[in-house]
Amino acid sequence: MYVKAPSSKKEIISRIKQASPLYEYWNSEQSNTDEKKRLLKISKEATYKDGLFLFEKEPYKWEILFQSIVFNLWKNKSSSTRALKKLLFTIDPHSRSKTLGSLEDNGVLESKTIEELKATTLEELKILLEQNSRNNITSFLIILIAIFTNPFNLNLKKEKIRIYEKTGSLIYSIKASLNLI
Repeated sequence: MYVKAPSSKKEIISRIKQASPLYEYWNSEQSNTDEKKRLLKISKEATYKDGLFLFEKEPYKWEILFQSIVFNLWKNKSSSTRALKKLLFTIDPHSRSKTLGSLEDNGVLESKTIEELKATTLEELKILLEQNSRNNITSFLIILIAIFTNPFNLNLKKEKIRIYEKTGSLIYSIKASLNLI
């Protein structure tokens, strides 16, 4: 199936959103039932505890990371492949496969990248987790700003506890009131 490559930043962000394993969650009422469905996607084989914690306890942060990493890969920043491998192993194999299929089918990531991500084994992941990742202050700051400013327009409907959830929700509300979403 051939899908035309996205031509704008807005279009690519839309396609990334739709590929997210949390897409249905963000478009739901985020009720207790929706929360239980989201939690069923947690990997039983997860070894990346930080990512697992985010998926389970802080889905807003997990989603910002997911969309930022995939967006970077779309911009041909192959250094983000390692981060996406880690993040994908926090979700169950079915959700992981569905996410990768959507990213490929919608022209977000090249087949070569998808194949590399699909070929990742638990053993390879364990090695990646043991290796020290290069600290990149620029990437860290970009992600930190994204967490506070909600550039991917995530609609948090549940109680906002953390300061970044409050600022992200406030920015979402402002954009919505100005019809920018």
